[in-house]
Amino acid sequence: MHTPNPAYLILIGSLVFAQPALALVGSTPTTDFGLVGQIVGGADGVLVAPNWVLTAGHAATTGKMFSSGYGDAVIDDKFVLPNYQFPGNDLALLHLATPIVADSYTALNLAYIEDVEPYGTVTLANASGNGDGRYVETTLTDNIARVGNYNVHWIITDSTPSGGAIVQGGDSGSGLFLGAHDEDDLILGGIASAICRTNKSCYVQPSAYHDWLDITMLLYTPTDPDEAIHQKLNWVGTPSGSSTLPALAVAQVSAVPEPASYILLILGIALLAYPFSEARRAHRKASPAARHFAYLSQI
Repeated sequence: MHTPNPAYLILIGSLVFAQPALALVGSTPTTDFGLVGQIVGGADGVLVAPNWVLTAGHAATTGKMFSSGYGDAVIDDKFVLPNYQFPGNDLALLHLATPIVADSYTALNLAYIEDVEPYGTVTLANASGNGDGRYVETTLTDNIARVGNYNVHWIITDSTPSGGAIVQGGDSGSGLFLGAHDEDDLILGGIASAICRTNKSCYVQPSAYHDWLDITMLLYTPTDPDEAIHQKLNWVGTPSGSSTLPALAVAQVSAVPEPASYILLILGIALLAYPFSEARRAHRKASPAARHFAYLSQI
């Protein structure tokens, strides 16, 4: 497992809602991933229960329409992981004002992936703006648990033959499924978080945060008396062992306000400017073996 030196980590801020979700590089139109939907005007998410969508923390929002192959609903609440600060803990749950009814909901991988070798083909799926979802098959190349001081719990997918990143700007919150696209009962293994390591795609593992996800949904009190309470995630597999985030407490489950677009822009510019002086200073001190840049950007 490789952990980038934080002195050489360049964070590039982006406005995730400034553009519609884009197609994965080299992808194919499909209707096979109807539970992967678009946050209209912005990113993606995966329907995991009638009133719940899983997405990236930096894509969390309210007041927008979530549109999937099984129907549409307005996002009326959001719950972002405690201590979220991109790229750390980049995962969120969105609550839908009305349920989207499906025959079944996305199954999530419970086994935390540390060794990517046993996994063969994986499928990346998003909800492109043309009405049909898109998918591309690839492989896992690595696992990263931390970037500097941040918990990221990423699994990393290979890039296209041309070297370009598979995910593109606007694909945040889309899903990585374990297996080939035509296999039955595919399991969700990751949520798109970032372009990293010079055109590789990084996906957050929900299994790293399964306790927080379960507690958040368990404690939610619907305002609609007709909404089913205590909706649950469909975990498949066995847990990897000790809890990844033992410090999380029930009291930490809370919604995070959405910053305005101009604030996001200012933060993005600051993220671009700040690391350069520190990186140059550290680069002069680093050994030749450590002089490797890791490029990272929100998608």
